[in-house]
Amino acid sequence: MERHHEQRLHSRFDCAGSALAYFVPGEPPVTSRIVDLSVRGCLMVLENARITSRGTALELAFTVNHLDFRVRAQVRSIRSLTTLGLVFDCVHERVKPYLEELIEELAADDQKRRVPKLMLPNKRWGL
Repeated sequence: MERHHEQRLHSRFDCAGSALAYFVPGEPPVTSRIVDLSVRGCLMVLENARITSRGTALELAFTVNHLDFRVRAQVRSIRSLTTLGLVFDCVHERVKPYLEELIEELAADDQKRRVPKLMLPNKRWGL
């Protein structure tokens, strides 16, 4: 059995964000959710199915942890008609520090979830 090789250079972290994807200028945006995020991309789940192809360019406006971002992106992978992996093409220099800070926050939250909870005393065990 072949082992899957991770190709990402930057870790992605679970998050819960809202997004508007602008696939075609002048057309209404597609409502979606951001479910994981890195400094170079995200996983986006569309509210309604949309036929698209790998390499499709779009503009993405999203909010995660009450922070708003707007980036240009490209469809990197298609998991289903509603789930797309995006790579960010162009993140403005003024936006990068805020995005990096958000990623650090998500990474810290992820680390907290992974730390085993201390065992609390239990009367059944005589503690």
